[in-house]
This record gives sequence, structure tokens and C-alpha cells, in this order.
Amino acid sequence: MGSLYWQLNDCWPVVSWSELDYYGRRKALHYFAKKVFNPLLISATEDKGRLKIFLVSDELHPLTGNLRLHLTDFDGNVIKDTLYQTHISSNTSQCVYDYDLDKLTEKLDKRKIIMECLFFTNDTLAARSLHFFVSPKELDLPDSKINYIISPSNDGFMVTLTTNKLAKNVFLDFDSADGFFSDNYFDMVAGEKVVIYFHAKNHQPVNSALVNKNSLKIITLKDTYSSKNKY
Repeated sequence: MGSLYWQLNDCWPVVSWSELDYYGRRKALHYFAKKVFNPLLISATEDKGRLKIFLVSDELHPLTGNLRLHLTDFDGNVIKDTLYQTHISSNTSQCVYDYDLDKLTEKLDKRKIIMECLFFTNDTLAARSLHFFVSPKELDLPDSKINYIISPSNDGFMVTLTTNKLAKNVFLDFDSADGFFSDNYFDMVAGEKVVIYFHAKNHQPVNSALVNKNSLKIITLKDTYSSKNKY
């Protein structure tokens, strides 16, 4: 069985909460829904002064691996880095970490720290999640510098991005080509490299002269505070 949610697509050009716009282009909901329906998830929640981390598995076999909890500030400075051997049963949700929140964040500014949660099986990254300790509007986001390289791929382009500081909700857009990105509206931690593929509409070849470094638009949550896009 599957599931449907409101709203999949727009039936006319409009601003809405749909996953696809009138022209079939993928909006933010598409990328978030794709992550939510992954067969293996890491879910962090704060409950009664405790930080609880759950592994949620739709796999039909048990998993054994290592859970890495990487607490840093937005500049990438490591505050705490721990590794736990973890076992999770098949088709279940299981709390694998439970810690006193005040003790964890003592003397730290919650607006400037992030917990990166990673689950490895056989030394392969199987799931990843980022936990912020305050709501997005309360984050003291830094002025990140995103560098990027564009290179051709089979049906479009490959965009390789790096950032020196946390970049929240990175949005990519090509004004000169019609298609979709393999991921969008994503977070990048300091020092991270992310490779995103742009697939041309109907897999048609793209004129490389139309897609270049100057035609790629990048906006982060911090940039929305200003009317001027710095990239």
C-alpha cells in the first residue's frame, strides 16, 4: 500500500503548498517528502529536558551499526564527538540515545550549535539528520561562503558545492535551463562538500553556453533576510 497527501500538484499557476508547480517543476515539499519516506531515518526530538534520538527503520531485517553524534558550532568547531554501537530491529522505531539536554548544552549558545547525527552500517553512511536546538527563526546564522563548480553530465549538469560555515536551506536554480535538481533546499555544515545533479527536462541535451557559473542562482535562509542575493 502507498499513501497520498495534499497537495501533489497545482492545476494552474499559483502560490501554494503543492509538491509540483503547474509546469511540473519540483518545489520544496518534493525534496522534504523524499527524505521523510527514506527506509531508514534518524529522528531527534527534545522531550521533558531530554534529547532523544530515534532510529526508524522500514527494513525487513535487523541492522547493526555505529551512531555518530557530532556536536559543533556553525563555524565547524567540534564541541563533542561521540560514537555508539547500535542495533535496531526490523520494521521498528527505537530510541538509541537519551541524554540530559541542559548537561549537553551547558554554557553553549543554542542559537549557534548543531548536532549532526550519522548512522553507519559496514562503514557506509546509511542515514543522516541535523538537529537544531532552537527554531529556524531563532538561529544566529553566519554569513557563509558557498563555492561551486559546474560540469556537464549525461542529461544536464553536475554542481559541486562547498561551504566554509553552516548554510541553511540552500536553494539552487538555473534561470536559463528547464529541469530539476537531484536535491534542493538542503542544509550544509561547515567544510561539507555536496554534489547535486541537474537533470534537463525530458532528458534533452542542454546548451552548455546557456548554463554557466553566472546563470546558477543560490539562496540560503540567511539571504532571505536581505533583498539582495549575494551569489
